[in-house]
Amino acid sequence: MKAILTPTFMIPNKTIFDLFNIQPENIDRAVKVLDNQYSDQEVSTVLFRQTKASMLIFDKVEVEKLNENNKKRVLLKRKDSKSVLYELKNIFDKLYELYGIDDLSRKKFALNDLLDLHHGEEISRHWENVIYPVRITFTKGRTIELIIHLN
Repeated sequence: MKAILTPTFMIPNKTIFDLFNIQPENIDRAVKVLDNQYSDQEVSTVLFRQTKASMLIFDKVEVEKLNENNKKRVLLKRKDSKSVLYELKNIFDKLYELYGIDDLSRKKFALNDLLDLHHGEEISRHWENVIYPVRITFTKGRTIELIIHLN
């Protein structure tokens, strides 16, 4: 029996949405709702739910539209996350595998991240020069927030 090897150019690239098992249809629907909505507020928001297990540690997905400049973004959040360092390390490492080094030349989660967290209030990573720019922030003992810019 011969094994058939698929050329690497035929394998679709993984996106940030694949990483967190977010279905593009959910985002598309939320964006359509936001585009048809008129608001006097600075930010319009649509919340949709997916199972926690499918989104790693996050428990909430929001799609936001900044009304001033019409920019849209996806927010994944988890509040009151106290003992999630392993999960946070896992997410940082997965984002590194997906995007490479971040904009400040940081790689996978490392001892310096723990030291930064110990001496400060938050740690973060961001990738601005990618298809979907991403910023992840962990505020000491409080909130993990991942922002994915759609445009």
